[in-house]
Amino acid sequence: MYQEIIDQLGENSIDHMKVTIEEGEEAEIRQELEAVGVEPTSSYEHEAGITLVFSKAPK
Repeated sequence: MYQEIIDQLGENSIDHMKVTIEEGEEAEIRQELEAVGVEPTSSYEHEAGITLVFSKAPK
């Protein structure tokens, strides 16, 4: 799942993505993504879990 985010952001195929994860997974997922240089631009909690929002910085 994380590799898909990294690939799509890196290939310029998308510039915005939202991923919903279960509560308790957030720290692990953030750590994996930050290790490869991808950080969520925001996140919010809701009944289904936590949604991480990824947006590519404008060039």
